[in-house]
Amino acid sequence: MKATFTRQTLSSTLIVLYLFLAGFFWYYWYPISHTRDLSLPKDYTNQLNSPEKFDPSDESIDLPSSSSILDFWQDMAVALEKARPNASVIDPGDEHVSHNYTNFEWVNAKETPRLEQYNISDVDERELRAAHRIMQEEARMIATRLPYQKGSRGIVMTASKKLLPMVLVSIRMVRRSHTSLPIQVWLDSTDDYNKMVCDELLPQFEASCRFVGDVYSAANVAAPLHRYAYKIFAMLFSSFEHVIFVDADAFPIHDIEPLFHSAPYTSHGLVLWPDYWAITSSAHFYHIAGIPEVPITSRRSTESGIVMLDKGKHAATLMMVAYYNYYGPEYYYALLSQHAAGAGDKETFIPAALVMDMPFYQVKSGVQTAGYWRDDKFHGAAILQHDPQVDFKAVKAHFSHLDANMKEYSSAKKLLFVHQNGLKLDVANMFKKGERMMGEDKTKWQRPWGEKLVKEFGRDVERELYESVQLEACRMSEELCGKATQFFNHVFNRSGGDFGEI
Repeated sequence: MKATFTRQTLSSTLIVLYLFLAGFFWYYWYPISHTRDLSLPKDYTNQLNSPEKFDPSDESIDLPSSSSILDFWQDMAVALEKARPNASVIDPGDEHVSHNYTNFEWVNAKETPRLEQYNISDVDERELRAAHRIMQEEARMIATRLPYQKGSRGIVMTASKKLLPMVLVSIRMVRRSHTSLPIQVWLDSTDDYNKMVCDELLPQFEASCRFVGDVYSAANVAAPLHRYAYKIFAMLFSSFEHVIFVDADAFPIHDIEPLFHSAPYTSHGLVLWPDYWAITSSAHFYHIAGIPEVPITSRRSTESGIVMLDKGKHAATLMMVAYYNYYGPEYYYALLSQHAAGAGDKETFIPAALVMDMPFYQVKSGVQTAGYWRDDKFHGAAILQHDPQVDFKAVKAHFSHLDANMKEYSSAKKLLFVHQNGLKLDVANMFKKGERMMGEDKTKWQRPWGEKLVKEFGRDVERELYESVQLEACRMSEELCGKATQFFNHVFNRSGGDFGEI
C-alpha cells in the first residue's frame, strides 16, 4: 500500500512538472514561433499593392455593426460645424520655433519668456473664444452618448495601404511582448482594403481591419478629413472603452495590459508620454479656451505616438481633442505649437483635458533616444518611452519633477515602448545602399540602436525587431528578402565584429 502511494505520488509530481515546463516554454516560445509559421503567397507584394474591389457583403470585413456610432458621429459633426470659428485663418509661416525652446534641455523660465509668434486681433480672438465655448457645451451634452463596448480594452492603430508592411512588423512586435490585447487597425477607407491582409493575416494576430473614412463619410456636413486627424477619429470610432493608441512604427517591449489595471491610468484615465521639447503654446490659446496659462516649465511637450484613454471618463475630452484637430490646420496647430517640431495632433490632448477640467498624467521620466554615431554626429533611430506605473510610483510624493536647478527628477525608470520614428520601418526601402543603417565608411551595416540597450531591455529587442522585418521582407519579394537576410546575418549573426559589406 505504501509503495503504491509512493508511485502514485511520484507519477503525479512528474505530470505536474511536465505541464509546468510545457507551459513555460509555450509562453516564451509561442509569440516568436507564431510569427514564423505564417506562410503567405509568393505574389504577396502584388496582392498588397493591387487594387481590390471592396465587397460590402463580405461578412469577414469589420464594418460598424449598428447605427449607434454612425448616429453619434452625425450629431457630433453637426456640433463641430456649429462651433466653426468665424475668424481669420492663422498662417503659421515658414519660420520654426527658436532653438531656445526646442533643444534637449529644460527651458529656464527666468531667461526664456513664453514664445509668441502670432499677432491675433482682439476681434479674431473673441470669435475663436465664442466658437470654443459652443464646442465645450456641445461636448458635455453629447459625450454621454458616445458608444463603446463596456469594459473592453484594446490597441488602436492607423494605416494606409502603403504603411501596412510597417504595421505588420509592429504587430509582430506587440505579440512578441506577450501582449494579448485585441488590435484594431483603422485604414483610411475601404479603398485601402486588402483581402489577404485583412481577412487572412491580421486575424492570426487577433487583429482586424476597420475603416475611418466609411464612418466619417456618414456625416454629410463634416469637412474633409486631414492626415493628423485620422488617429483621433480612429480612437473615437473604436469599439474599445479603454484605448491604447500605438503609432504604426511603435510597439511595446513588455506586456502592456497591466497598465489598464493600475495608476496612473485608473486614477487619471488619460496617460501621455513626453517629447524632447518645451511647451510652445501661444498665450492666445489660453485666452480663447478661458483657462489659466500653463507655465512653459511645468512639463515637456507631448509625444503622441502612444496614448492611453478611458472613454468612460474622457469622452468629452476626446471630443475636444477632435475639435482641435478638426480645426487644426486653420487655427489650433498654430495656437498650440507655433510651428514647433512635430506640430500636429501631439499638443491637442492635454489642452482638451484642461478645458474640460479632467485629470491627465504625462510620464515625467524623460524620453531616451536609441541611435548611432556617424560622421561625428549622433543619428536618432527611435524614441524610447518609460513605464508609467514605475514613473508614477517614483514621483507621486514630489511636488514637481523638476528640482531647484530645473533638472528632471526621476528615481526609477523602466523602458516600455519603442517608437521607431527616426529610422522608419519602411520595409521596401530601408535596406538600400546609402541608407542610414550604414556605419562610418558607409559600406557596412551596423546596429541602428547600438549594443547597450540589450542589457537595459533584458533581451535583444533590436534583434527581434529585425527578425520581424526580415519575415515581412521575405513575404514582399525575393530581392527584399535577400537584402533583409543579408543585413540580419551580418549584424546579428556576425563573427569577429564583421558587419559585412554591401
